[in-house]
Amino acid sequence: MKHVIWLLLAMLCTNVASAVDLQPPLLAMSSGQVQVAAGDIVGIDRDAGKIRFAVKETLRGDADGEIALLVDPGPLKTLSVDRGYLVFFSDLTKGAKPRTLVRNRERAHVLSFEGVSLALFRDNAAQRELLLSNPLELAAKPGYRDRVLAGLNSGDAQMADLWSGELALRADRLSPYSPAEIERIRDFIASPTAPPAGRARLLLLAHDRQPVLGEEWFSASAAALLAHLPLETLHEPGFQQLAFAALTVVGGRPDTVAPEVLERWVGAPPVFAELAVALVGRQGRDRAAVITRVLEQVHLRSDTRTYLEAELRRANAAAN
Repeated sequence: MKHVIWLLLAMLCTNVASAVDLQPPLLAMSSGQVQVAAGDIVGIDRDAGKIRFAVKETLRGDADGEIALLVDPGPLKTLSVDRGYLVFFSDLTKGAKPRTLVRNRERAHVLSFEGVSLALFRDNAAQRELLLSNPLELAAKPGYRDRVLAGLNSGDAQMADLWSGELALRADRLSPYSPAEIERIRDFIASPTAPPAGRARLLLLAHDRQPVLGEEWFSASAAALLAHLPLETLHEPGFQQLAFAALTVVGGRPDTVAPEVLERWVGAPPVFAELAVALVGRQGRDRAAVITRVLEQVHLRSDTRTYLEAELRRANAAAN
């Protein structure tokens, strides 16, 4: 199980390298080491994993002309040549000496932060006001707290994800939360139109930091997610995060998950199936019997079948 938990932690940290010292996204993006430019995507090289970005205005740093920026494969698939963006990027890489950074334009890359899977935003006045403001001054304003909570329902998935990052990493400062505000957060977690990574982030926040977001309600929310989340979505990183979060949260209350729901997850890709099989055991059910039923499915993934056959052998050996 240890490798499952480490994978969960890695997937939930959009910037794994800074997982130990996460900052709210607006604060992290304000760093002097982060360059910011306005301009257009003028080309995409999917084989090289890069976009060509024509800088129209340098907002922080010294970028000019046309620059090449590395983009992770997942987000890269969603991009196309288009005009009018703000990009937050860095050309800093680790130097030969410990704790040193050196500039390497060949490795310049679009950044990610907690709540920001790709720091590439539409360029407009509202975005500039938010993304280029002093984050400490912004957070000190009386309306900041309401702005964070309202942002979860912004209708813009990218911005809702950002605001979920702000909430997650300022949860104590923004507390206490009224019943209506907790209900708003619960609705965000349950909403199929909200960004799945943000939903996972706040579900884990409620679980790990209880009772900051109220007393125990998150197990039922996680169980509801498991009942309705299609296994077909698990090729997408955000839904992988959401599934991991839900399976992790119900680990404290396996009784909240209906047996037939958990059995469906035993037939999920192996890393999810492993968590589901463990929960079947914690429900006091016969793991071998459940695995045997799932193995009867004709369209079971080959890697899941291989894992379950091995798990069945272990279960039978332990019973003898």
